[in-house]
Amino acid sequence: MAAAKLLKAINDKIYTLKKTADFLIGHAYFMNAPDIEKVLHNKVIPLLMEYFSNKTEIVESIFEGTAWSIKYDSNKYAWDIKRT
Repeated sequence: MAAAKLLKAINDKIYTLKKTADFLIGHAYFMNAPDIEKVLHNKVIPLLMEYFSNKTEIVESIFEGTAWSIKYDSNKYAWDIKRT
């Protein structure tokens, strides 16, 4: 159920920012995925980066209020993904 709550929170914020359902993320990304962190790193965050023109601060803000801390480390050029 943690994935379902996370997906709803992500989609709620995307809808608030984009004002259209065209950019919502489907549940298939999380199906049969035992490691949510890998799904976020390999699938969801790259998609969000494309949606929001590589603006890391917007992508980070999408995860505020969720059980995940997502921060971009510009020194390592990598995402720091942690369950809080």
